[in-house]
Amino acid sequence: MLRRCIDWMMNGYKGAFIQELCLSEYGIPPPSLVLCVQKVQSGFVSTNEREACAVIFEEQAKRARAGYIKDPPAAVP
Repeated sequence: MLRRCIDWMMNGYKGAFIQELCLSEYGIPPPSLVLCVQKVQSGFVSTNEREACAVIFEEQAKRARAGYIKDPPAAVP
C-alpha cells in the first residue's frame, strides 16, 4: 500500500480511493504539491495553471503558520 501511495503522490493517478489512507496512515502529501513543485522548475502551461499552484502553496503556507510548535525535548542531565 505504501508503494501505491508513493505512486499516487508522484503522478496523481488512481488516488481517489486511497487519498485519505495515504494522508492519515503515511502522511504522504497530495500530488498537487509535488506536481506544482515540478511545474515551478519546468514551467507552467498557462497562467491559470500557475495561479492554481500559487493558491495551493498559499493554502499550505496558511496551514504551516497555524501549526503548533512542539515543546523542545527535556535536557538530559
